[in-house]
Amino acid sequence: MQVLTFYIRKYLPMIVVDCVEYNSEDLSYRGKANLSSLDYFGGKITELAAEIEIYETAIGTYIMAMKSELEATKS
Repeated sequence: MQVLTFYIRKYLPMIVVDCVEYNSEDLSYRGKANLSSLDYFGGKITELAAEIEIYETAIGTYIMAMKSELEATKS
């Protein structure tokens, strides 16, 4: 499976796919729809990554609390 490198330069009509620049204004309707979907799902991935960080922080906090509780029951 080939992985495409993709990013959008905000405020510029250029996109880069596999290290090749393309003018997004030259895309067909279908190409523009795909670009919109890539932008949307890229944003969703960024949101989910931030959410995962929050959950990992919470897990770390609960682990510390559990360790403290276990140490307290040893005494």
